[in-house]
Amino acid sequence: MAQHRLLETYGLDLLRAVLETTSDAIYVLDSEDLVVELNAPAAVQRGAPLETLRGRPWYDLFDNEVGQRRRQILAMARNQKEMLHYEDRIEPGLVFDVRIQPLFDACASVVGRVICMRDISQARKQERERLRLGTAIEQAVEAVLIMDENLVIQYVNQSFEDLTGYSQQQAKGLPLDVLYQDSEQRRWYAAISATLSQGEIWVGRTRNTGKDGRLFRVEKTVAPIRGQSGVILGYVSVWRDLGPVEQLERQLRTAQKMEAIGTLASGIAHDFNNILGPILLNAQLLLERSPLCDEERDLLQEINDAAERARHLVRQILHLGRRREAEQPVPFRLSTIIKECCKLLRPTLPETLRIEHRLHTEQDTIVADPTQIHQAIMNLCTNAVHAMDRRPGVLRFVLQTADPETIRTKPQLNVGRPYICLAIEDSGRGMSEEVLSQVFDPFFTTKNDGLGTGLGLPVVQNIITQLGGTVTVQSAPGQGSVFALYLPLAPAEAFINE
Repeated sequence: MAQHRLLETYGLDLLRAVLETTSDAIYVLDSEDLVVELNAPAAVQRGAPLETLRGRPWYDLFDNEVGQRRRQILAMARNQKEMLHYEDRIEPGLVFDVRIQPLFDACASVVGRVICMRDISQARKQERERLRLGTAIEQAVEAVLIMDENLVIQYVNQSFEDLTGYSQQQAKGLPLDVLYQDSEQRRWYAAISATLSQGEIWVGRTRNTGKDGRLFRVEKTVAPIRGQSGVILGYVSVWRDLGPVEQLERQLRTAQKMEAIGTLASGIAHDFNNILGPILLNAQLLLERSPLCDEERDLLQEINDAAERARHLVRQILHLGRRREAEQPVPFRLSTIIKECCKLLRPTLPETLRIEHRLHTEQDTIVADPTQIHQAIMNLCTNAVHAMDRRPGVLRFVLQTADPETIRTKPQLNVGRPYICLAIEDSGRGMSEEVLSQVFDPFFTTKNDGLGTGLGLPVVQNIITQLGGTVTVQSAPGQGSVFALYLPLAPAEAFINE
């Protein structure tokens, strides 16, 4: 009864007061779809005074094409006695959340409708921007972390999962310090926390520990996320994996060293050989003279051997530093060279060592200088035998087609081109990370007593890279070593002349 008295007392004024309390555009229609009443936001939406809009069909308030389409929607709403709710995108650049509610009389007959139009164009635009930003973050190459004010992880992208091994579900809720394990990492974490506590941004390089205990180095930025009032709501961090970067830096340093060696070698080799020539000639002439006592002969032989080693060293330096063309490249099967190397090696190996070869493909034709490939394989085998140090062990050759996914991880290789992979494995003493980082550096050697020149592996790398391939190595102390040679397979036309 109180509601009826309120309507009787205030009538249309009450209706208008209710309409004006909302920012949505509201139209009240009669059974003929004529506008009986509307509020100020509706008039602003149509760009006309209220008085000029009353009494007109609702769909006539819009341009012809837009009006016709909304007339069709209104006709569809007339056939049902429930509220029609839809998203209206009829007007270009505008999006409305529309509700059409029927009005009933005492006999439950529809006597009119109320249309409520809420402009959600800006909200939809913001949603699209958030989606675009979220997609960009999710697909970013760098790992992205979002944390709350206590440095507890709330979100990570796919790159973070690839880098650390923690899935997005596993990472959510983890404290950030889980990724900082040893004492050095803890010091970095303390430095980051101290910087963030002052409201500043931390930038630097750290070593972190992944889910499986694997160590990795990253360059990272950690910054506060601030609300409109400047209050810190959380933190965002971007991590860039330094593994590929540092590998390229090492390759660049090696290339620069080899370029310097080439320049130096070409400048002094001729003069140095001229110096060695008379030494070798005179030593050999004296050795052929007789009589010589044993002591004299030993001394002359030492001179001759030292000069021969010096000449061999100059030849290696020239071969390393000079980016020369191979002898006439020809197509040949890599397995043929492997078998030749095995025949040469067997008589020289101690009985405690055995050779195995696993040839998993017959598509192993490459185009290269066979002599160079032979040299590269023999250099690796010599190092492998030395690493096993006459102890019982296995020297294994594994030949197979390179997996496309593996090729994608090698920046030196062309994705889409087929490659053959020759892995030479030994069961020797293995190498530490420090040694691994230097194995391809010219003149670096772990052999004692002058047994190595430090040029074997750089020569191998030089040969393989000139052919468009690459060399990788995996090793750990006590776990042996695996050197993998990736070489491009010969194009189809090479098989015709093979």
